Amino acid sequence: MKKYFTLFLLVAVIALSAVGCSSKDEAQNSSFQDETNKPVEIETVENNDNSTAAQNEEEIQINFQDNFSFELISGVGGNTTFIKYWKQNGSYRMEVLDSVTKKTIVMINSEKNNAFYQYLPDENMATKTIRQDGMDNMWLCTIEELTLDRKSLKELKVNGDFEELTYNGQDVYYFEKKVPGVNSVTRMWISKEYGLIIKMEQEVEENIVMSQEIKNLKKGPFDESLFTIPEGVTVQEL
Repeated sequence: MKKYFTLFLLVAVIALSAVGCSSKDEAQNSSFQDETNKPVEIETVENNDNSTAAQNEEEIQINFQDNFSFELISGVGGNTTFIKYWKQNGSYRMEVLDSVTKKTIVMINSEKNNAFYQYLPDENMATKTIRQDGMDNMWLCTIEELTLDRKSLKELKVNGDFEELTYNGQDVYYFEKKVPGVNSVTRMWISKEYGLIIKMEQEVEENIVMSQEIKNLKKGPFDESLFTIPEGVTVQEL
């Protein structure tokens, strides 16, 4: 299943690199952990006439460090991936729907059992391995890569059109960057409440070549059964 993580991360990296915004792992960890309760202030920056937001006092709180869920729809090159994600009390669950086979693959990282499961509901089978160092980081990156810290937001504001608007009932920062000569446009809708990229897309020659959107972002708590393998499933230990 590494290809799903690679695809997911590549989408975020492509869009951020397109606006000249590079973030190191330490900066991402800071945005997700160290600055969880610190407001992100966006300074007004003079950038000719392409910045329409004026929000010196605006604050972005990263409130989903734990106990949250969301759905992610990601599309690259005409292929679409559907992901459902839950995190609670150190445990994680991810459901990936294969757009070709229409089958769901479930991955569970259980804090309680100190185990990582890959579960195939259609086949009623699962594998189990002991959790290893670094495995948590593999899961956390799915939210870290979509959460912008103070530095990244400032860089976005300098490097493209940046304004405030409402998208699907949410107050967002809207970013748009056009690349001269290649007819390419990158767009982001960033939640003002969470600092989270809730929608991102890249257009080339008037065709959307990459897109992703977060839907149904919710806070927990959730039923603990989400983070265990159902009874009756054949589990093979590796």
